[in-house]
Order: sequence, then structure tokens, then C-alpha cells
Amino acid sequence: ILPTLPAAADPKDVPLPNDIVIISPGETVPKNLAVFSGKWYGIWKGAETDTPMMEHILAVEKIDDGSARIAYGYAGIWEELRSQRGWIRTKAVFIGDSLMIFFTNGATAEYRAGENSTITGTYRIGGHKSFTTLTRMP
Repeated sequence: ILPTLPAAADPKDVPLPNDIVIISPGETVPKNLAVFSGKWYGIWKGAETDTPMMEHILAVEKIDDGSARIAYGYAGIWEELRSQRGWIRTKAVFIGDSLMIFFTNGATAEYRAGENSTITGTYRIGGHKSFTTLTRMP
């Protein structure tokens, strides 16, 4: 028997800092990196089961010199993760065409520009993976 999953919450329910400012990338930022600029919404899904686990918003506030200042908000939607909500502001780095976040808990999130103005992501912690496709937010 599979657990009953709640419907995805409204993205406005994912916490973020109140002072987010998106700074347009300068002309010296390569286009393959500049595409990440902005606010993006997606749901991490478990790799093995495709179960919706965690909503998140990635706000790429500023890009320069191979790195980005980001805000990352998250809200659990799977029953064992429902109590997990919060946000962090940190530095992410570009490795090739990927934007990488290295979290303090040892997890990583790797984002790549996808098709049709989306970003795809892979979250890894321990031996577990989750996947997402993010869409641009207004």
C-alpha cells in the first residue's frame, strides 16, 4: 500500500528570504551560464519511485566569475519530510555547463539548462538521488 501524498503546495508556500534581488548577468557572462539567472520552481522526485518529495525554489540572484549567489527555499511534501521547511543563501559554482550547490549536510544539487526554458536537476545525498525539472517563475 502506497502512502497518500498531498497535492503539491503553491510555490508561494516555499520559504525564501524577503530581500531577493535578481541582478541581470553582465555582458561578460557566457550565455550558457546566464540562462540560470532568475527564480525557478520544481519538485524533487525520488529516483527509484518517482515520488514527489520536496518542493523547492532556486533563486539565482547574481552570476559572475564562475559562481553564483543563490537562495534555495524548500518545503517537504512527502510524509516523512513534511516538517522540513526553510531556506539558505549561499554560493554555487559553475562546473562546465552545470550549476552546483554543495550543502553543509554533504548533499549536492546539480542543475543543467534543459529544453523549453527549463532547468533539470539531480540531488544526491548518501546513496540516494532525486530528480527535478524546474520552470521559471515570474
